[in-house]
Amino acid sequence: SGGIDSSGWHRKQALTLLKYLVTHRGHAIHVEVLSEAFWPGVPAEQGRGRLKVAVHYLRQRFRQAGVEQPVIETRQASYALRRDAVWVDADAFESLVQDAEGLERRAGPSQALLRYQDADALYRGEYLEEEPYADWCVVERERLRERYLGLL
Repeated sequence: SGGIDSSGWHRKQALTLLKYLVTHRGHAIHVEVLSEAFWPGVPAEQGRGRLKVAVHYLRQRFRQAGVEQPVIETRQASYALRRDAVWVDADAFESLVQDAEGLERRAGPSQALLRYQDADALYRGEYLEEEPYADWCVVERERLRERYLGLL
């Protein structure tokens, strides 16, 4: 399936939750951690309820977009975005850079140039630049920026 258009989403908190889960893809994040991150100061039970609603909303959006397999897993008292169920441009960028670096070591820079150029084209700016004050994505943003500067 193609990308998911989130422009008409009515639940902006669900979109932010999706970004958080994408940033931590493959890792189970405990319900209490998510609840406190997105609804700080709200009683725990109410925060868990809001989180359930947001996750349900995300699952509906994926189904409506034609995604057959479950994208968000429930693991005990945690949620995780399945790394194998989504295509993330940051992962594709990293894969291209790794391929180019390996090719450069084996065959020289001229052989790796096309892969480096593909990676450069895929890097479209800061990771989640629309979330400039979200501390939960700073590490990933800086890590990808360093990879990009190394590519250049």
